[in-house]
Amino acid sequence: YGILRTGSVNSEGDMVMGSDDVRNMLGFDGTGVMVGVISDGVDNIEASHATGNLPDPDSITIGDPGSGDEGTALLEIIHDIAPGAKLAFSEGFGTSATFINSLNFLVNDADVDIIVDDIGFLNEPYFQDGMVAQAVEDAIAKGVVYVSAAGNNADEHYQADYVDETPGDDPDGNNPHDFGVADGGNSDITMPILVGGTLITVNNFIVVVLQWNDPWGGSSNNYDLHLFDDEGNELRKSDDIQPVESQDPIEIVFFENNTPDFVTVNVVINRVSGSPRTLEMNFNGGIIVEEDFNVPSDGVFGHPAVQNAISVGAVPATADFNLACSSASGPNEVEDFSSQGPSTIFLTPSGTPLPVPEQRQTPTIVAPDGIHITGVGDFGIPDGMGGFFFCGTSASAPHVAGVAALILSKNPNLTPIQVRNAIKDNADSLPLNLVASLSDNLVDTNAFSNISGFGRVDAFEAVESVPGVPTPTPSPSPSPTPTPTPTNSGGDGNSGGGCSIGEKANVSQSLANLLVFLLPIVLLGLKKIKVKVQSEGIN
Repeated sequence: YGILRTGSVNSEGDMVMGSDDVRNMLGFDGTGVMVGVISDGVDNIEASHATGNLPDPDSITIGDPGSGDEGTALLEIIHDIAPGAKLAFSEGFGTSATFINSLNFLVNDADVDIIVDDIGFLNEPYFQDGMVAQAVEDAIAKGVVYVSAAGNNADEHYQADYVDETPGDDPDGNNPHDFGVADGGNSDITMPILVGGTLITVNNFIVVVLQWNDPWGGSSNNYDLHLFDDEGNELRKSDDIQPVESQDPIEIVFFENNTPDFVTVNVVINRVSGSPRTLEMNFNGGIIVEEDFNVPSDGVFGHPAVQNAISVGAVPATADFNLACSSASGPNEVEDFSSQGPSTIFLTPSGTPLPVPEQRQTPTIVAPDGIHITGVGDFGIPDGMGGFFFCGTSASAPHVAGVAALILSKNPNLTPIQVRNAIKDNADSLPLNLVASLSDNLVDTNAFSNISGFGRVDAFEAVESVPGVPTPTPSPSPSPTPTPTPTNSGGDGNSGGGCSIGEKANVSQSLANLLVFLLPIVLLGLKKIKVKVQSEGIN
């Protein structure tokens, strides 16, 4: 029999997750659900619609259209998975304020049920929930399912407690962090990174962002960030003075490699004054290679780390084409760049230190990337056959948003936490999620892994696991109450005897029928009220 598809290009992730079976066997396609996307832009949605890969653009609710076509690619993937869902978009790539405005538009104006984004802010707090994270928390509290790309920084990340090269404070403020000793090896105060030049990449630069676990807006410890070449010449530095009112615990340096080849930049962190803290660095740029001291763990930060959000890592949809993305061998192996958890939170949103740091389980789930898209606007990686690949957790997240739409299509009354639980509790455990039993046999469990979360999303099992909307039971019409024959049953002689037992029984039964009919409506109303109440750029 024929199977209807959504357009000329369809994501290979559809079959990997089993979402095609949800539509074809269970009959749910996202109808009745609206999914909002926050990304860069939707310049060429008309071209995508012309090939059948998106619905009529007039049916897509758009706030800020932005610029670019990564947003178009996210919409295409959602439409592949849940073609019955309505779509919305608003750009959030420019600044954190732009992101929050778009989020509020999708929640309050477009009235979406699900939001997915693929944007990270390197200058948002790493160790506490900042403005963007709090806005996401508010959206979840209003009943919106929130899905976010976990990030692509597993091979471009560093985190460790500060270790002084020479214990004791230097009077001149020269107290460099010892990367080597912190890593359990020999002393080394530099972290070498290769940066691609002009013949290697058009993005021939590196951005290094350092943060430490002081309160945002109230740092009392002063750290500086430096870049040196191999001859010891300083290339760049960031030396803001932190122990002043309203100072953030952050330093940022930018370096552009205008040579044709790779050059090495050596990162140095110096504690000018104050106490040893936990240090974290993220790197962004074109082609950069950390030669030593990369720390992949604890790399999911910002709003993807919000407690009840669904943070999504990446696995290749197929081994056939994945060399375009990474060396991962197929959908049972996590991409080597996919950001890893956990997410360690040291402070409340207001900056109060927690008694014990909170370790949040991130990523929540992994989902397919390395899939085909239309490539309108020349977005994506050419496959050499006229098509385009989409790599990264940015491609994975909309697959999960599509699955969430299938779940809500079955039962729109589910809360964000119930949808999240359905996805994570029914995931396919990956080899890293396999644990040894007492008999030393490997057994499949849904144990959590900092690399693959609770496993690879299984759309069919997730949708099957949730209850459907209960069908109301028709209330029987009450039988007419017969008119009793007047009798003298000990009354006052004026036929004014008391009410018969039969009459009392009928009145009670009618009231019971009324309560049975109203009770589901009341409960449904309460649930709707409850849902309503709950309802990598740099600035």
